[in-house]
Amino acid sequence: MRILTVYSSLTGNTKTIAEAIKREIDRLAPRNAEIFPVENAPNPQKYDLIFLGFWADKGGADEKMKEYMSKIRAKKLALFFTAGVYADSLHAEHIFINARNVLDKSNELLGNFRCMGKIDPKILELSAKAHGPMTPERAARIEEAKKHPDENDCINAQSFASGVLRKASLC
Repeated sequence: MRILTVYSSLTGNTKTIAEAIKREIDRLAPRNAEIFPVENAPNPQKYDLIFLGFWADKGGADEKMKEYMSKIRAKKLALFFTAGVYADSLHAEHIFINARNVLDKSNELLGNFRCMGKIDPKILELSAKAHGPMTPERAARIEEAKKHPDENDCINAQSFASGVLRKASLC
């Protein structure tokens, strides 16, 4: 059984989570597991289970990941992402739904993991122009996002990976 983790990362948040997931895969199913940034990712059809990680851009997966995701057919998949929003928020749910909708219906989605992450300063600038004056709520969320991903986020990502492996009957 070949397992692939592919990630797209702007600030390093998603890479951190991808590496935590890969450590758990190596612990539970070490043979034939690989990790790549999306720019160097191999043909997905060679793998049985694929973890796909992205940074949230415009309410969904970033363009590089969307392009890669659109090529995948008839695979077991798991999605994970980082975003400058609370992981349990409605916004995070919309990000997941938009990303899931990029996937071909022949794929089997085994789960998803959402993680708050620091926001790229350029995106903060664009956001300030688009959303007007800073509200206390948005300022608090931005400050909280600067602390993530943290050790607990990585532990939770590893737990997610364990669950996906169980669902895929790989460990």
